[in-house]
Amino acid sequence: MVNHKKEGSKTESPEYKIGIQMKYLFRTVRPATGATFQGCPGVKIVVWGMVLMGLICHSGAQAYVFPHETGPVKLTWSGYINTDASFDTRQTFSFREGLTLATPLPRDVADDGVDTNKYGSFNWNSVASSLSVRIDGPPLFCSQKTYAVIGMDFRGVDDATMALLRFYPAYVNLDWQKISLLLGQCLTPLLPPGINSRRVMYDGSPWPFFDTDPSLPQVRVTFYPESGYQNPDQIIIACVGRTRTTPSAGPDGPLVIYARNGLMPAFHMQGRKYVSDALCLGLCVEAKRLIPRLRTTTVTGKHYAEHESVNGVVVSGYGCMQTDDFALKIKGSYVVNGGDYEFVSGYAVKTRDPVTDRCTYTPLRCFACWGEADIFPRCAWSPGLFIGFTQNLGASEHLYSDPVTHQPIVYSYAADLDYLVSLIPRLWHTRDNFAVGFELDLSWASFGALDSYGRPDGTKPVFNARLLGSCFYRF
Repeated sequence: MVNHKKEGSKTESPEYKIGIQMKYLFRTVRPATGATFQGCPGVKIVVWGMVLMGLICHSGAQAYVFPHETGPVKLTWSGYINTDASFDTRQTFSFREGLTLATPLPRDVADDGVDTNKYGSFNWNSVASSLSVRIDGPPLFCSQKTYAVIGMDFRGVDDATMALLRFYPAYVNLDWQKISLLLGQCLTPLLPPGINSRRVMYDGSPWPFFDTDPSLPQVRVTFYPESGYQNPDQIIIACVGRTRTTPSAGPDGPLVIYARNGLMPAFHMQGRKYVSDALCLGLCVEAKRLIPRLRTTTVTGKHYAEHESVNGVVVSGYGCMQTDDFALKIKGSYVVNGGDYEFVSGYAVKTRDPVTDRCTYTPLRCFACWGEADIFPRCAWSPGLFIGFTQNLGASEHLYSDPVTHQPIVYSYAADLDYLVSLIPRLWHTRDNFAVGFELDLSWASFGALDSYGRPDGTKPVFNARLLGSCFYRF
């Protein structure tokens, strides 16, 4: 008999032994009643949590190799612990209980002439902390590399579920030499790798209103043509779904069912070209279809079927230049019906039948862009500047006016926002795995009543300054 337990081999390592114990643990452990884990999800979570914490406490290493019937499986985890505090000079519209700032609120003048929204606020939270695990397994289907990624944080899926556990990336990726296939939930391809911001707020998110960054279910195929430089060019084709994190506004409130009733995923195409080792340019297009209602309800209580659809398109162009001493990123987007991505757009009622209450719809548009520059991005001290701008363009057609309110019927986020401008200087200090960031968010926004094309009219500007400090321990 061959002795596989050679001295100094991986089978003698503590990580290998833990892997063997895990293997038999999940084959044999069951609740006392004899039920399976499918009936006791809480038990499964507790057991997995105990195993994960045991691995983390067992060694300072970030990667472990476990045995498997078809080959070794390597687990590598990463993430960060974060806490941040912010002070605003004005009441604001934000997401996740103030974690992500959107705009200052419009004027709300009381009977005594005081703008009640012109009052500051202070916020402190740590729910942006995150943990992710990468699982490298045996290559499948003749690929050179096969791996999976699953991650979690405590941001929930909306304000009502804030501080609850949320799984956001959960995908499998197969890499061949010139092509890769991604299956599962991952960051939207509208925010390509390397084009995200280094803003201090929520660890570099450029959204909302300037860009978007949800994790969505998708099938993504990426081709890698030769570029003649260090990095290959990219051609991306993807089908993208929608989740609770990307609801569209509609007659029954913000729901994802409008996209599901559209009977098709969003289709995405993207090209990325390297002009040099330090400079790349890209263009992406994504199209979708919504059906806001399946039936109507008239004032007499009668119901009629309605299957009217409304389309949406996002066209984005971007550029990125990266050197050891300087980094520059620029991105611009023309958005048609992009409310689910939290752009200042959506759709509105174009016509309405007075008898059946059947409606036709037309999309609302906006333009959004942002750019940022960093000096010494890889040094301990790194100053930077972010500039963002978005403009509400309304509809291209005349809209139906409600006979009671004499206003168009629109389904959009911040439909009364005319424009938003943000100027945000920042400073990062990094030491080993610890980083501290400060930024001053200076934002100007203008709000007004909607005209017959869904564009804000008679606007009045407001201003907010947010001072934000944040600490990150990364691992």
